[in-house]
Amino acid sequence: MEYEIHWKRVFVLLGFVLVLSGFGLNFVLTSEPTHLTGYVVLEEGVRVSTEKLDPALVKELKEGNTENKVVIILEDTAGTTSPNEQRQQDAIDDVQEEFIDDLENDIDVEVETISTLEHKEADLIITKEFESTNAVAGEILTGDALVELAHNNDVKKIMLDYPVELVLDGSINELNAPSLHTLGITGKHNSVCIIDTGVDYTHNAFDNCDAQTFQLTGQTTLLNDLVQSEHPYGNNEETTFTIHKPGYTNIAVHFTNLTLEEINGNADTTDRIYILDGNNATIAVYKGEHSSFWTPSVAGDTMHIRLVTDGSVTRDGFVIDQVINGTTNVTMDWSSCSRVAGGWDTYHDDANPLDDHGHGTHVAGIALSQNDTYKGVAPSASVVAVKAISANGKGYASDVLAGIEYCTSNAKRLNISVISMSLACGGNSCVHYQETCNGDLLAPSITKAAQQNISVVVATGNSGWTDGVASPSCAPDAIPVGGSNGNSIIYNRGRLLTLLAPAVSIKSSYPNERWVSLSGTSMSTPHVAGAAAVLQQF
Repeated sequence: MEYEIHWKRVFVLLGFVLVLSGFGLNFVLTSEPTHLTGYVVLEEGVRVSTEKLDPALVKELKEGNTENKVVIILEDTAGTTSPNEQRQQDAIDDVQEEFIDDLENDIDVEVETISTLEHKEADLIITKEFESTNAVAGEILTGDALVELAHNNDVKKIMLDYPVELVLDGSINELNAPSLHTLGITGKHNSVCIIDTGVDYTHNAFDNCDAQTFQLTGQTTLLNDLVQSEHPYGNNEETTFTIHKPGYTNIAVHFTNLTLEEINGNADTTDRIYILDGNNATIAVYKGEHSSFWTPSVAGDTMHIRLVTDGSVTRDGFVIDQVINGTTNVTMDWSSCSRVAGGWDTYHDDANPLDDHGHGTHVAGIALSQNDTYKGVAPSASVVAVKAISANGKGYASDVLAGIEYCTSNAKRLNISVISMSLACGGNSCVHYQETCNGDLLAPSITKAAQQNISVVVATGNSGWTDGVASPSCAPDAIPVGGSNGNSIIYNRGRLLTLLAPAVSIKSSYPNERWVSLSGTSMSTPHVAGAAAVLQQF
């Protein structure tokens, strides 16, 4: 029944977009996919089977690019596909740890640190282990590593960790964003999760949200039963500590110190501390080295602290010495924000998703602005801001994956019914997809969101392709959105394209109380995201 409701919603959504903008739709048939077979020859004469390599990676290898960032999809077990979220996460951790341990017997595998970045003497550097996706991210540095991965029975697919970029262009002609508020349905009681460069939530488009950090309030209590420090923590460890204090209305903990794997601006780490609320929604993530800090507080009397480590580089661990019944000075206070439900910065791993580029604010305004002149499609829906793209508008698919996981994890808590992604594969390795890309890195997380009745709308890209759309809009459960200019379809199109929305000279919010015009499928995507929120209310 959920599957039927999902597609009924999409078709009704087509009608809303037609009413909204008067643009035509493009229904087409699909054909059988074309698969690459055979092998590629590396510079050293090594032949590598392409059976497990995605087309984008094969293209990079054929062009002589042998050092590639990849995401290694692992074979599932009964546990990794379990409907029980905690059991699934535990099984994924076990599979990842066993895979890395076994791999170290055949090739030189290292965790990304400052030293490995400078010297890169390993065959393979592991950069990230995902929580709810059975995969690890890494950088292949030698042909030996690629051969080993291609023949490894635990590896299902090797995906290029393709670069993503914001999809906009420089058009500045003014066009007011369409609105459905005259129908009396404005998206109320729904939230749209904007995965982008963040959002300038202080803008008047979002009711001048004055998000602050709470002060330290409430009664603190010494906590002596949760200490893991003074010695290196273990390799390949996953431990979840539960803090339960009956009668508490808000709960947080204080770390005397946290000393995990060393990081810098160019490197990630796989040793992490996750802060979860009582419903196992991710509230915060910490890595590296910190001293004397409080976590964000969560509502209720229970929170979880989850330590996840990889197979190398252990440091001092952590000490938690206090618990508080109240709020802390790193808890974002969104209570004064009528239009912003919350958010997180997955790029920097902090609580403040403020836009430092501009693109995310523009996208959010098209979907959700309440400004009288430039009103968004769903002016009563709330913003959930996820910053997954850097200040220069660049990022990687693995960064976006973390953003999708955040939106899905917090869907019930923040009333998220729509995820909007105005981003697409960037670079020469991008594939023109005419069929659904079931093997794309982001496809499983998009499917997981759709299974929770969250509409995931994705830009098709601005490269002008007439023979396909860019990933991740090709994912089976994504809603790809193309752009139109009057009666013309512009930007990327193909057999997968079924939805169009205005894309040229859309004037919307921009940081520092500005309003600017931009064009591209970045602009068409939030039109549909807003329409989906309106439909949810309807």
